[in-house]
Amino acid sequence: MRLASVVAALAAGIALAAVLWFAMRALGRLLANSDARPLGPTLEVTAPVPEAEPAQSRALSEQISLALGDLEGADDPRRAIMACWLHLEAAAATSGIERLPTETSGEFVRKVLGGRDRASIALDRLHGLYLRARFSAVPVGDAERDAARDALERLRLGAGLRPQPAASLGGIQ
Repeated sequence: MRLASVVAALAAGIALAAVLWFAMRALGRLLANSDARPLGPTLEVTAPVPEAEPAQSRALSEQISLALGDLEGADDPRRAIMACWLHLEAAAATSGIERLPTETSGEFVRKVLGGRDRASIALDRLHGLYLRARFSAVPVGDAERDAARDALERLRLGAGLRPQPAASLGGIQ
């Protein structure tokens, strides 16, 4: 009787390990074949976010211009896309809105910068590209660089911003 219990427990453990292994492989394939969309529902901000101050809008516009410059100037699209997201984090950090200890950088940036529908869609796209570039082993190339550039331009339009002249950004061409 005792041997049968041990064999049954061992069989259940092996079956559980097999299920987990197949689930992890399926998740890996899903991430590898993703077109950089965020997994799961997008963040919905329940508390109203104040309208952007002129200084915040200027900071966002400058950071978007810097990010676009990084996309154009970098040889490695993966690093350029990661730098783009870091520029948006920097813009969000200057907002004066408190980042909660439980918020990820993606949640915080969306809370601060994603107040309009078009801007929110562009942020989701860029965040998905950032996650893919940062955490996936899937190659990141010119198609993803172009998608990041498009997302930044859409973010700029969605936020109602105009392009910054290169001279005001310290000579970024």
